[in-house]
Amino acid sequence: MIDTWMRKLEATGRADGTGGPSARTVRYVFTILRSALSDAVKP
Repeated sequence: MIDTWMRKLEATGRADGTGGPSARTVRYVFTILRSALSDAVKP
């Protein structure tokens, strides 16, 4: 599900519909998500 969401973000992430955010922004979003999920499972 996350992979599908990331691909959709790359393709259609901008609010004006002119395309997705830059590759750097997508990587940043993934990094934040990974960190949040990692923190969520820590005891």
